[in-house]
Amino acid sequence: MKKVTSVFTAALLTLASCLSLSGCATGAANTESSAPDDGTSPVKLTFWAGTVTSDRDAVYKQFVNEVHKKYSNITIDYLGVPGSWSSFDQKLNVAISAGTAPDISNHFLASRIKNGYYLALDSYFDAWADKDSVNSNLVTATRNYDQKDHKLYALPYGTQIQIMWERPDVLKAADLSSPSDWGTFFKEVKTLKDTSTGQFGTSIRGGAGSASELEFLMYSYSGITNYFDSKGKSTINDPKNVEFVQKYLGLYNTYTPEDDLTKSWTQLASTFQTGKAVFVAHNLGSASSMAKAFGNDTSKFEAIPLPKSVQGTQVHCGLQPSAMCVSSSTKDKQAAFNAITVYLDKDLQVAYSKVWGEIPANKDSGNDSFFKKTPYMQVGMNLLNSSSTKFSDTPYYLPNYASIETQVEPLIQKVMSKQMSAKEMLDTWAQLLEKDRNTYESQVGKK
Repeated sequence: MKKVTSVFTAALLTLASCLSLSGCATGAANTESSAPDDGTSPVKLTFWAGTVTSDRDAVYKQFVNEVHKKYSNITIDYLGVPGSWSSFDQKLNVAISAGTAPDISNHFLASRIKNGYYLALDSYFDAWADKDSVNSNLVTATRNYDQKDHKLYALPYGTQIQIMWERPDVLKAADLSSPSDWGTFFKEVKTLKDTSTGQFGTSIRGGAGSASELEFLMYSYSGITNYFDSKGKSTINDPKNVEFVQKYLGLYNTYTPEDDLTKSWTQLASTFQTGKAVFVAHNLGSASSMAKAFGNDTSKFEAIPLPKSVQGTQVHCGLQPSAMCVSSSTKDKQAAFNAITVYLDKDLQVAYSKVWGEIPANKDSGNDSFFKKTPYMQVGMNLLNSSSTKFSDTPYYLPNYASIETQVEPLIQKVMSKQMSAKEMLDTWAQLLEKDRNTYESQVGKK
């Protein structure tokens, strides 16, 4: 009996030691502890990037080279994965399950916080000498993905800015100016319809991606910045949002082209670039496409902020950070953090912004001539950094946020074709969001 007791006691001591070190339990995957990087011992890291094209590949290879220049002991084995984010995520999920996930990846999802894949970066970020160079709005947006503890599970390097593209040459010919508010926008859309030339004031995205676009526009119109009220009720079906959807989708097939019902972004861009629409809503990710289509002649294409809300405020959707993430299972955690900070160096931030059309997280990058001499990027920089811009608390943290948008897209088409009312559609949307939020908070909790 004495022998059994001593063995049992030893086992308890081993378990206690293991838990205190936060290294033996699977629940400790998010620990920030790490073997120190002395700057001389060789470190090899793996980095996977998603949705890679040839020009994006060049930027990532530049990143890999710059890491080795700055930290000569670190080498990175880089894999660029072409295709969609969904296909990249499938590949990454398989690797996570097999225990072969990369040390660093570039697609930040709230669901991976819950499953313990990401390393919390707070202690590394706090000790980083250049942390103040990172846009504070983007740091906050990244922390918001963890509604429970607001930990920093990724290092943001940029974000897309929602804007509206307009044809300034057409507006000038019609003696009209850029719409600063939604009332003016709706008036001008109707004025600019020209049946003799096939010109419409605007074109609506009714196909893939329609829910996301509509969502950002309606909150810009209503001026509401909270997605849920104090009782947990969704604001997406607020009367002002209903009013907007009625007005905006009500333009379809009278003041917009008939084929808008199934238009994806690519088709919407074509409608704008061929002169069939004077206004289209999107983000700066399409800037390079616009510049190419119009031969970089900014007298023919221009980015403007979304019109001000009915409250007179400039409301932008919650910032969705593009970010570098470190795997919680990586051996060299400090080295991995050191590596991802290089992506926020000024020159790399400029190179990345030119390719992706995103606004960089490094505040100093805005002083580069690319941003100062490129009007549409200036619009994005001003929106991100202006104290008058209000950002909504878009619930990217919800596990089914994106899939709910996919469920809503067919309903948007029903509203456009007058088979469903705007209120019915938004009520359904609100119920889906409330259910997902209740499930999330019951599982995760919120501080």
